[in-house]
Amino acid sequence: MSDRPLPPDDWFDNDPSKDDPLFYPIDKPLPTAFDSWSPIDREPSDQSGEEYIRRLEEWEDELERCERVPLRQFLGFPTLKPIADLTADEVTTELERILDLMAAHKIYLDTLADVSDAELYRFISEEFLDEKVDNIPNSPMDSHFTYEEYHPNDEYDVSWLSEDIVRTLLYCTSLESREYLNRRDDDEICILPQIEQNLEDERRYYAHCFSKDELYDLQGKPITPEKWQAQLEGFWQRNPTVRKINAETIQATVEGDYAKATVATYWQTTQTNSTQPIAISGVSTVRFKRSQHGDWDVIQLNLCGWHELGNQLL
Repeated sequence: MSDRPLPPDDWFDNDPSKDDPLFYPIDKPLPTAFDSWSPIDREPSDQSGEEYIRRLEEWEDELERCERVPLRQFLGFPTLKPIADLTADEVTTELERILDLMAAHKIYLDTLADVSDAELYRFISEEFLDEKVDNIPNSPMDSHFTYEEYHPNDEYDVSWLSEDIVRTLLYCTSLESREYLNRRDDDEICILPQIEQNLEDERRYYAHCFSKDELYDLQGKPITPEKWQAQLEGFWQRNPTVRKINAETIQATVEGDYAKATVATYWQTTQTNSTQPIAISGVSTVRFKRSQHGDWDVIQLNLCGWHELGNQLL
C-alpha cells in the first residue's frame, strides 16, 4: 500500500467538481488536501489550477514518450535466490526485501485473497519481474498491481460478488440509499435532487448483473429476463423502506463455469401494507455462470425472506 496521505474523510462528501483540476477555477490555489494526493509532485498549496493543468499535461506527454522495460531492469536487475534454496524464514525475509525495493521505485504488488509468502515470492521471482513497466525514473506516480490479475481466484470473486449482489438488491430500495442520494453540501444545495430517478438508474444497472441466456426463478425453474425483472420490481414496490442491510458470504464453490455461494443475510423492512417493521435473518443463495468475457453472471438469486414476506412468484 502507498504511504501517500489520503484526503480528509469528508472530502468526497462535497461536490467532487470543486476539487477536480478540470473544473476548479484556474485562478484559485488548489486546496491542500488535493495537493497531498496529486499525481504531480506535492508543492505548497499556492499552486494554481492553471499551473497544475500545465504540469499534468507535461506528465502525460512524458508518459506517452517513455519506453516500457521489464520490471527487473527498472529495479536495477536485483538478485533473487531460487525459492528451492530458501527456508520458510528466508523466503519471508527475501520477500520483504524485494517488496521494499519495489516500493522504493513506487511499484506495489497487492493481493485480494490470502496468498502464502512462498507463492508470492515465487510469483515475483519467476513471473512478475518480466512485467513491462513505464521507464520513468523518479516518477511521482505509484503503479499498483494485484496478484489476482495474473492468477485469478474464482472463489474469491464469487464470494465478494455474492455479497454485493445481495446488498445491492436491498440497497436499491433502502432508506440509506435515499439519504445518500439526498446528501447536501455546505450551502444546503441538493447535489442529486432526483432521488427516485437515481434509484431507478441503480435498478437498471443491477439488471445487467443477471444472465440473459440462462436464468432461473426462486424455485429453480427457467425464467425470462423480463419476467425476472418484473419480480424484482414487485419486490422493490412491496418493500420501499429497507434498512440495516448486512450480507456476508459463508461459502463459495466453483465447478467449471458454474459457481454457487451462500450468504448470511440480515435486513429490516416495513412493507407497503404495514406500519410494523420486520427483521429478516437467514441465508441467501446466489448461483453464477461464467460469461463469455470471463466474469460472472447471476443465473439465480434466492434472497432470504422473499417467500416468508408473501412475495410470491408472478
